[in-house]
Amino acid sequence: MKKYVVEEIENGVAKCENEDGDFEFIKSDLLPSGVKEGNVLIFEDGFYAVSQSETAERKKRMLELQEKLFGKK
Repeated sequence: MKKYVVEEIENGVAKCENEDGDFEFIKSDLLPSGVKEGNVLIFEDGFYAVSQSETAERKKRMLELQEKLFGKK
């Protein structure tokens, strides 16, 4: 199993960061429909799937970091 974070999607290609911090480019037609930037993808058994739980956790951590850096609004 591999994990990726979708950094950007442009011209039918998703730029994804893998667990090692390296970038891989994946054709968006190989990804689940509705995938968007910031989603955590799991690649297993030849298929990509969005991990809703890991995506939510990542978003929570990012918001906490923003609050720490810029203060609460």
